[in-house]
Amino acid sequence: MKHFDFDIYSFISMESQMSFPSQEDIQQTFKDFPCTKVISCVDYFHRKRKLGQCQVYSYPFLMKSYEYITNNFPGGYYPYVRIVYLYDEHPFEHEFIRQISLAFPLIKKSNCTLVL
Repeated sequence: MKHFDFDIYSFISMESQMSFPSQEDIQQTFKDFPCTKVISCVDYFHRKRKLGQCQVYSYPFLMKSYEYITNNFPGGYYPYVRIVYLYDEHPFEHEFIRQISLAFPLIKKSNCTLVL
């Protein structure tokens, strides 16, 4: 197989965990995918929900929606995405919103959740 398209999204409870995987740990998991560019985004929310989230996907990203985008968004260009969900416990700044508008030029629907 030359190229494998995927989008993996997971949550992890931080209530009983002692150590948490870093973005580098996640990227290392996919080192045997030489023909596929892999992007990962790892976030940990400490305020209210005490959880972590991890999204790993092949790039170019061919899915129609991109969910739970945080201020940790890695950037890129996503011409197939039509639905975007922003989610974070930190406010979204003007420059971040500008980056989102450039990365997703054909958005038809968006949602923004700020967890306080």
